Amino acid sequence: MDFQRMQSYMDDHELDAVFAMDPITTAYLRRFWQGGHIRTLRFDDHPCFPVFPRKGDAFVVDYMSWVPPEEVRPDWFKQYYKGRGSGMDGEHINLDVLAKALREHGLDRGRIGLDLDEAPYSAVTYLQALLPHLELVNAQVLFSRLRAVKEPWQIDIIRDAVAVLEAAYLDTLKQVREGVTARELARHQMMQCVKGGMIMSWCSPLDIASRWFPEQPKGLHLYMSEEDWPVKRNDEIEIFWDMGGEYQGYIADMSRAFYLGTPPADMVEKYEQLARWQEVARDTIKLGMSVSEAYEAMRAALMQEFGFVWGFFHGIGNFAHENPYLDLGLPLERLMTDRNDLRFEAGMVMAFEPFRKIDPDDPDGLKGEEGGCIEDDWLLTEDGWERLGSLPQKLFVID
Repeated sequence: MDFQRMQSYMDDHELDAVFAMDPITTAYLRRFWQGGHIRTLRFDDHPCFPVFPRKGDAFVVDYMSWVPPEEVRPDWFKQYYKGRGSGMDGEHINLDVLAKALREHGLDRGRIGLDLDEAPYSAVTYLQALLPHLELVNAQVLFSRLRAVKEPWQIDIIRDAVAVLEAAYLDTLKQVREGVTARELARHQMMQCVKGGMIMSWCSPLDIASRWFPEQPKGLHLYMSEEDWPVKRNDEIEIFWDMGGEYQGYIADMSRAFYLGTPPADMVEKYEQLARWQEVARDTIKLGMSVSEAYEAMRAALMQEFGFVWGFFHGIGNFAHENPYLDLGLPLERLMTDRNDLRFEAGMVMAFEPFRKIDPDDPDGLKGEEGGCIEDDWLLTEDGWERLGSLPQKLFVID
């Protein structure tokens, strides 16, 4: 974890400490593992507060009687406070113990940053009542930045997750034949992911109309099939999957499509265009760009390349969708929240997802057409973007 960034943030904002309440963020900060996977519980099940003073050692307020194993315990894990009970009733969760710990460290009258966008309102108000002289400041952007920039060990896990997902998809393609159902293929895909070490996997079989061009006003539909429909040879649709899974607490997120038979030329061309979209993104978004700068640069580059704008990006980590988040079909002001006010840095892992085709006359995306997708996970390095997988970026054609 980047302690220098945390220290600089506290210095710049004149904070005496920062702490987190969001369960996913607290699990990340503590590197809390159980059974080989990061432990993430709901706030009311497991209220826990890692506290990082501007001066002195960090500590954690937690009622659990066990701590992370020594080999994965973060260096900052110096002290351990044992509280009592659980539940959202303020008198029975760790807020009493947190207040006591803040007093003991001389922070009860301090100015403290908190992930207020994720903190339960009842917990914040109860803590404020316990410590009326405490000033709480929204430090959501700090935690977003910390989680967005991955450490080498996290990148290695995501890289392994991508490899499991790609191997499962290639194995599933071997099962494709006329008459097999999408549900059977999806079940096979997910079971292969589990065999590869994922504890959770998803595979959404989506069928899409094949005639999709920018000039076509509303010729395409996309929906998740609710029926156990069979795969047909030389059908009018390709089978497009949004797929992913959790591996050792981290997510891989991808999309591909396959076609049984001889696909129409325009269908093949569409997926070539989707692959080209990723190349444009790779060459356009640079180190140091802000989300707003990347938004403007990508819209301009796509208009120059294709004559219209569509697609989005999202960070991946403990969740499938994390910050930075960049939806090119939304107005910029809707993207610029505190948690998304980030710059692109080495160590960020992003999903490039040219999924939505947005009507240029409809910048809000309310009438945007839907299309296929070639989605991949990318790592931003000092030398540019590196694709974490090797699955061909194309429509898979099965004879």
